[in-house]
Amino acid sequence: MKNAFILGAGLGNRLRPLTDRLPKPLVPLFHRPLAEWAMEACAKAGITRFALNTHYLPAAWDGFGSDYDLTLFHEPILLETGGGLKNISRWMGSDSVLVHNGDIFSTLPLEKLIAAHEASGLPVTLALRSEGVAKHIALDAECDLAVEGLDGVLAIPAEGVADLIGHRLLSRSVAARIALATAFQIWFFARVAHNPR
Repeated sequence: MKNAFILGAGLGNRLRPLTDRLPKPLVPLFHRPLAEWAMEACAKAGITRFALNTHYLPAAWDGFGSDYDLTLFHEPILLETGGGLKNISRWMGSDSVLVHNGDIFSTLPLEKLIAAHEASGLPVTLALRSEGVAKHIALDAECDLAVEGLDGVLAIPAEGVADLIGHRLLSRSVAARIALATAFQIWFFARVAHNPR
């Protein structure tokens, strides 16, 4: 896996007033933008090509990522994750993609996540956490189907046990299917995992 899509287009409303002048992924942590930390972690895991979507304060991204093979994709209208994937689909080529939130700092060993995804042969891998608040994901009786019940599309069979931590890996075939979707939810991954074709 050589491609990563860094999500950078969000509005950063919950981080105001820090985001009054900067997109949330450009807010510094230890004097470096959050998105730079994300790209560095991806590069250490073997990622060589980066796509990053922008929306809010796009001029703030000028000059960002000059040390990387980075392509910026501006979204005049906010496209959310699914629309963002559609927007970069030609850039992806035939390779899989690691989708990484640009507004988080994580010490998750991405090389292990990528290796697990590639070894599994599965079309989708989600990095989940089992501690903390906002557990919206549960498993079905066979423990192989993650579902989100917030929007009522799929029912949670039990209390949520995990939450997405901002990393997902998609095969090209799954990315193409998401590119056709107008809305993007974790339930879409659940349906793809349950029916990979």
